[in-house]
Amino acid sequence: QVHNGANFTGDHGRLSIDHAANGDIYVGVMKWSSAPQDTFWVFRSTNGGVSWQQWAFSNNTSGDDTIVDAKLLVGAGANPWVYMFVHYSTSGGGLYCRKMRADGTGNAWQYILRGDSVRGFDVDRNIEGSPALFLAYRQLTSAGHDWVRLYASTNDGATWANGRSVHHGLGSPLSVCAGGD
Repeated sequence: QVHNGANFTGDHGRLSIDHAANGDIYVGVMKWSSAPQDTFWVFRSTNGGVSWQQWAFSNNTSGDDTIVDAKLLVGAGANPWVYMFVHYSTSGGGLYCRKMRADGTGNAWQYILRGDSVRGFDVDRNIEGSPALFLAYRQLTSAGHDWVRLYASTNDGATWANGRSVHHGLGSPLSVCAGGD
């Protein structure tokens, strides 16, 4: 059992799970709330899932209180970055990434894409060779086109580049998968 508390009653989003090279397991769960804000909670087990501790959480203090989706990824190394990707839909919305080292240091927010045109996203990472993060998202353009776009980061999520269109008119869920080298 990861958590059984009063703040986890009601509707939840889907779970997001990943693990570090040292075997630590991370589980993220969304908590929708009418007030004051939706939250994305992250729990960690350092003993193979026998016990769990609340590790971090992400909400937005700028008024974006509606989380549409959230996912986490764990990077490489002995003290990896843990990335919490969050899609907000209100107050302008957009995709954000909160990242923190496994030891709790280096806490930083990164705006990846601002605006309410995002209609879904998925993320993956390549941890072999040069680490890279990949993000695919669906975007509804002002002309009404439903595009799938691809972003990449090669500097631990500090900046994101490319954003090229991959396809349009899909309308179905999407996913992205990073290969080896």
